[in-house]
Amino acid sequence: PNPNPNPDPDPNAEPDPNPDLEDVFVSGSYDRTLKIWDLGGCRSTLRGHTDWVSCLAMRRRVIVSGAYDATIRVWNALSGECLRIPNPNPNPDPDPNAEPDPNPDLEDVFVSGSYDRTLKIWDLGGCRSTLRGHTDWVSCLAMRRRVIVSGAYDATIRVWNALSGECL
Repeated sequence: PNPNPNPDPDPNAEPDPNPDLEDVFVSGSYDRTLKIWDLGGCRSTLRGHTDWVSCLAMRRRVIVSGAYDATIRVWNALSGECLRIPNPNPNPDPDPNAEPDPNPDLEDVFVSGSYDRTLKIWDLGGCRSTLRGHTDWVSCLAMRRRVIVSGAYDATIRVWNALSGECL
C-alpha cells in the first residue's frame, strides 16, 4: 500500500455517512504517528504523540494508542481527531458509599501495561484503577471479557479479574 495519504482530497466531497471501517487497519510507528490504512493505501496520518507509538487498538470507530511519551490517546477513526488524552491517575477519593454496578459495561474499557510494573484499567474518561503485582516491566497483555492476562520481564504471567483488579 501507498504510505502517503491522498495529498489532494476533494474539498467539496461529502463525507460518507456510513464509512466502512471493516477493511481498515491502523499502524503505529517510531516516527510518532499512526496511519489509517485500507487496501488502497494510507487513508490518513494521525499526529500527536511526542515519542514512538508502541501499541494501539481499534474498536468500532475509536483508536486507542500508547507511546513512549507516557501518554495514551483516544482518536476518532473517521476524522483522525485526537478526542482526549485520558487522565493517568485513578480517582484518589472514590465515593465510599457508592454501590458497585451490578452489570458493569466493559465494552469501552481498555488496559495498558507499563515499564513501571503496573497495569492500568481505563475508560474513555481516564484511569479506573491501577493493578500491581509484577516486579518488572509489563511487556504484553490481553483482555477478554472480564479477564486480563499480563506478561512481564519478571518471567511471570498473571491473570486478573478486570472488574475487581484482583490477581487470580
